[in-house]
Amino acid sequence: MSLIRYKLKEWKDIVPWGDGQNQFLHWFGLTYSYYWFDFQGVEFPKYSKEIVSKWHEHPELGFIDYPFMRIFEDLCEGIRFVEDPVPDEVFQQVNSLKKLEAYIQSLKDWVAGSEEQNNDLFYEAYEVAREWLYGRSLDFGYLVDSPKCFLIRNGNELYVYWIAAYRDEQGIPFWDKPKAVFSCDYQEFMTSLIKSFKAFAADMRQQISDLFENKPEHVHIDREQILADQIHYEERITELENKRLFYADSPDWNSILKQIRAISRNRSE
Repeated sequence: MSLIRYKLKEWKDIVPWGDGQNQFLHWFGLTYSYYWFDFQGVEFPKYSKEIVSKWHEHPELGFIDYPFMRIFEDLCEGIRFVEDPVPDEVFQQVNSLKKLEAYIQSLKDWVAGSEEQNNDLFYEAYEVAREWLYGRSLDFGYLVDSPKCFLIRNGNELYVYWIAAYRDEQGIPFWDKPKAVFSCDYQEFMTSLIKSFKAFAADMRQQISDLFENKPEHVHIDREQILADQIHYEERITELENKRLFYADSPDWNSILKQIRAISRNRSE
């Protein structure tokens, strides 16, 4: 299973931070890459051919470019919650893309009508009904229109939902796939994910070696800090592989189901 694909930018193609005599490159910046998910050919985030053509970009590079460490951090945070499977009764509320979108709309409707709600009731229902779902999402807030991506585990199966319907002012779709669904064995997902992270670690070691060997002029390089950050990244991969993350506490699923039903009932009234 291919999971995370990436194309790490060479350090010489990464614009240093700062300006003038105060330019510098740090480890986080050196992870700048094109990256995307590839679930057996289902690729996202991936820009549409129409928007790539409008921007006059090379079609082979139609993926977002951002420090790879960002998606690593977001996945580690999401896995803290995903490790705890969602029970059947709760999963039945979102076990299709149509149901998930309806559920998200129910949350929006609840907020829209919150002025008429008792504050205690609002927070009791909304926060409980929202937190379990959005804790299992990836934060793409750094992308246009913040596409939504949810990772929901039910039993040993992982379900991935992608929703990104943004169009620009001319109506051109930003994303190649406005919606996508994929499922796989959770342990296979984790094995593939860790393999990708290890491959990136090896590429970063080469990136750092090349940088140190060909130190650019007028750019500050903190060698010790860069090496320390690389070691820290690799240590975190080991924590992930050996299940030593600081996992989130298992929530009160009975309470969650109660609030889900309350919010869904409010939408149908």
